[in-house]
Amino acid sequence: MTGDHDPEVTVARLPEVTESPAPEDEDAEPEGAAAWTGQIGLPTRLLLLRHGQTELSVRHRYSGLGDPELTALGQDQAAGAAARLAAPEAGGLASDGIAAVLTSPLRRARQTAAAVADALGVPMEERAGLVETDFGGWEGLTFAEARERDPELHAAWLGDENAAPPGGESFA
Repeated sequence: MTGDHDPEVTVARLPEVTESPAPEDEDAEPEGAAAWTGQIGLPTRLLLLRHGQTELSVRHRYSGLGDPELTALGQDQAAGAAARLAAPEAGGLASDGIAAVLTSPLRRARQTAAAVADALGVPMEERAGLVETDFGGWEGLTFAEARERDPELHAAWLGDENAAPPGGESFA
């Protein structure tokens, strides 16, 4: 989230997609996107929303598998994002058929997702695969502290997706 008080929510409108009636001629070439993908029906759209502010994000500290909750401002950010997504007059998407809100099992993500799911009236589903990167021994450290503690490893980690923090995981 950016800004001090209001969440930054960017809603990009996608072009209108309609289903084409089945061609009467089974050998007819599909039109539009289906011409190269073989797609039939409506596409799935994925919207990403970052969790609201936590104490670790305020202090610019690595926050991976640690489980801080949202600050009061973070709760306000989640509520603001939820209101924006739910309000058609504000360019929200509630009327566009959002079926569910998927979230990481981490508290900060669940708190943000719950606000959105409640505002949209859709189920919230936890997905373990959406959990944050494990920063291992760098969890809770600032960037400078991690660099000072492990200078060679930190430099390698910045330039190589296969490098991992001590006791953590790589981005590969």
